[in-house]
Amino acid sequence: MLVLSPVCGSSLSDRLEMAKKLANAIFYVHLYGERYPSTISLVGFKVIRNADGRTYPVADRRWEANLYRHPRRQGSDSDYYVMQHDIYSLGVCLLEIGIWETFVAYDGPNGAAQPSKALGLAQDRQELQSGVTLKAHLVALSRSRALRANMGTKYSKVVETCLTCLDEDSMHFGDEQAFQDEEGVAVGIRYIETIMGMINAICV
Repeated sequence: MLVLSPVCGSSLSDRLEMAKKLANAIFYVHLYGERYPSTISLVGFKVIRNADGRTYPVADRRWEANLYRHPRRQGSDSDYYVMQHDIYSLGVCLLEIGIWETFVAYDGPNGAAQPSKALGLAQDRQELQSGVTLKAHLVALSRSRALRANMGTKYSKVVETCLTCLDEDSMHFGDEQAFQDEEGVAVGIRYIETIMGMINAICV
């Protein structure tokens, strides 16, 4: 979850700068391990990789945690980790930055997590219980007029590209065969060429 202040960072240029720094930090994590720019604080990387490089699923049914996970990484039968899972999570965070409101509000009874108004879903809605339908809702938000009005069409496309990175018809990431090298180099190169290239090309 992003911690967003209603005061600082509310200008378009500040939002875009935050989005670029976050994308860069995610890239640093994959390139150099946990060394990333000191201007970004990343938390929540709870999945431990074994010596064989694989990560194994951690069952967590909380909607507020699954909100940031690709549907394939949710539940007890989730997929092994691939870099696109982090790209998807980045897309959710970029969406929050774009509309400048977190999707999780801790204003329920005893500080329980509640869907924020920005997410546009009630806690008892089916979309919160199904990773596939929640993803579809987030993709719809990435294509919304509200996001385009706030951040522009190019930014909206970056968010959509992140959220659909594991879709079979994804223009940039759909062919999983292209990413099956042991070191993840192909993924890293494609990631730089697409997400980093797209977001760094946005100027205000």
